[in-house]
Parts: sequence; C-alpha cells; structure tokens
Amino acid sequence: MPIRSRTIAVAWIALFTACDQDQVDPGVEMIEVRRGTEVLGELDPSQLSDTTLEEDVPIDAEIVLLFNEPVTLSSAREKITLHDTEGGTHPIELKQRLDEITVQPEGGLFMPEITYSLAIAAGIQDTSGRDSNRNLTVNFYTVE
Repeated sequence: MPIRSRTIAVAWIALFTACDQDQVDPGVEMIEVRRGTEVLGELDPSQLSDTTLEEDVPIDAEIVLLFNEPVTLSSAREKITLHDTEGGTHPIELKQRLDEITVQPEGGLFMPEITYSLAIAAGIQDTSGRDSNRNLTVNFYTVE
C-alpha cells in the first residue's frame, strides 16, 4: 500500500475513533410522575438545582428520571436518595430501562401527606464512565 493511501486510511480510522468516544456528561433531562404508563405530571429540571413538582403525587406513583443517555444503575443507587421534611431517609427501589431510572419507595407506596425530597447527586455515570456534574433536588407532596 502506498504511503499516501496508508496515511489517508489512518486518518479515517482516527476520525471515526474520535467520533465514537463519548463527549457528553450524563444529566437528567426530564422528570415524570407515572402511574403505570400514564404520565400524571412532568418537570424540566434543566435550569434548576432545587425544584418542586407542582402536581401532588399519588402514593402508588413512580418518579421517573429521564437522562440524556443511558447511565449505570450501580452508580445511580449510590447517588439517588429519598428524604422527608423531618430529615428522615427512606429506602428506595431503582429500576432501569435504557435512559430511564424509575424511583419508588421500598414496598412500592409512598406515605400519604408527606413532603419528600428526592436528591440526585452528581457522580451518576454513563456507560462510558463519564460522571454527571450537577446536583438536583426535587420536592413533592404525596396524596392518597
């Protein structure tokens, strides 16, 4: 193979390798309150670090975090916590489907008439190992 052809081939390989590398930090693009497949409310947290869902959350609902790309469930388990206004921490169950992380309290039901804070700390990793770089807190009130 002539040197010029080999140089062009190496340049193409370098270009495609660079394009294939992940250049985006993971982040939450949307937060949804769901009951089954029905979306009961949603919130765009893109410009906020501390926000409140305006709709009351039914005790049997799920909070769904939609990320801009798939993230690892193991890192999400370390960085997502649920608290009440008294400072208590509540155990949660997390499930993942592609770029979604679903949050439910352990046992499947929120307690009624409580204001919760869902804390999403920086450091949730995407599948390439890049970390999210911002903290987010979502406050919500539950009803039966």
